[in-house]
Amino acid sequence: KCERTPIKKPAEVLNIAEGYKGAPYVNPKDCSKATKKTGLDCSCLAEKTNPGFFQLANTITEKECGGSKEKPCNKSLKQYLLMEKKGFLKDNIKDLTPGDYIFYKKESRKNDKWKDEGINHVNILTDLPKLDEKGRWILDVYNATPGKLLYADDWYLTNVEKKQWWEFWKFWKRDKWCQCNSKACTSRECFVGGGFPK
Repeated sequence: KCERTPIKKPAEVLNIAEGYKGAPYVNPKDCSKATKKTGLDCSCLAEKTNPGFFQLANTITEKECGGSKEKPCNKSLKQYLLMEKKGFLKDNIKDLTPGDYIFYKKESRKNDKWKDEGINHVNILTDLPKLDEKGRWILDVYNATPGKLLYADDWYLTNVEKKQWWEFWKFWKRDKWCQCNSKACTSRECFVGGGFPK
């Protein structure tokens, strides 16, 4: 009889993620074989820290995620859809807690118009979210990003909707919190939800 790996607790997830700090960023063909030495990407880090849950993302079909055999969905999107399907996602940053998996979609700018490129990133929250004096959310996370070793990082998410919406962030579902990927801000990562599997 095949037994499923138990779902980890938040403290266990953070301990496992800490053990991967310094791993190179690579897109492993088989996450189950990835090690700190061979490297991993953001979705593989999520799977490594909670395989009992995130291996189920492999059961999400290309039809369910809007992909195809020629252009398959990325793993972060499948993980997000799994969390959504199970009802584990929170859509308000202030409700996130340490150990939560945070999902982002990428948007790119051309001719002053933003294009939604879909969910493409996940990282792991290490501390409670904090608002700074500029009204930005600071998220302390374990993060795997191309071109860098896996590291603990601060993400600064700024409200990119109309300024007055910021004052009503507690009630306004359309708030959009993003972090620019460069000074020119030609692309950005925007929060779409986060949570922890139970």
